[in-house]
Amino acid sequence: TAVINGMPSVDQTCTFDFRDYSVLLGNLSRANMFASADYDLTGHTTLFSEILGSRMRSDGISSPSYAVPPPLPVVPADHIDNPWGKPAAWFGRPLGRANGGVRNVATDDTMRMVIGAKGDFEGVARDGLFEDWGWELFGSWGVSTYSQRIQDNLREPLQAALNSCSNPNDLSRCFNPFYSAIDGTGTPNSQAVIDSFAGTYVFVTEHALHTYNGGLNGTLFDLPGGAVGVAVGGEVRREWRTTQVDHDAELERYGFVIGNRDTGANRNVYSGYLE
Repeated sequence: TAVINGMPSVDQTCTFDFRDYSVLLGNLSRANMFASADYDLTGHTTLFSEILGSRMRSDGISSPSYAVPPPLPVVPADHIDNPWGKPAAWFGRPLGRANGGVRNVATDDTMRMVIGAKGDFEGVARDGLFEDWGWELFGSWGVSTYSQRIQDNLREPLQAALNSCSNPNDLSRCFNPFYSAIDGTGTPNSQAVIDSFAGTYVFVTEHALHTYNGGLNGTLFDLPGGAVGVAVGGEVRREWRTTQVDHDAELERYGFVIGNRDTGANRNVYSGYLE
């Protein structure tokens, strides 16, 4: 659809049917593993560990290309296939259904490990106050990485291709939005030109979580209604998260998804309990 002098040209309007590129659920594969182990170091001390891993791969079909939102690309007045001979703002998608759909890919990998020890004081505090008390110390370390790849158009190279269509003797870098793959009308577009403004928006998010825990529990004394127990403990949690995007995204060169910035944050959390 072209816009001439602020008014849309409706004599020839191309519409796009998204139904062939709309899916409720794309391809998805998962793999998970879990293992645990205990080892009695003594009659009153046990070492334990866990390891967990997961792997996800998915992709979903999308339309051949996205429409470029405002500010709209401009088809110059001297473009060889411009039927109006005036600059025209172009609202449309560079590739039509003849190119087929594309698949945007996502991945997610997670790993978590726990190592600790637990036991009681019976061996060192027999017949004492802490004889029936138990204790536990453990740490956990986890990391996950999520990435996604989204096909999109690069705004500046697309405009440059539109601007390279004034010389009929050299159309090697020209992109013609009026070309029809259905009836072959208009100057055809080479794959090299299409590749020149095709891009892949890539972002990778990494998240790490470390925790360190300790706790005690046991009996203080007895009352007519039963024993008075106590539990006390604490945790330190450290967390990091970063997101990195590709160079074109940092420069906001994409036509539809625009772009983003690298980000990162971290925090420490301290907690305790007494019951």
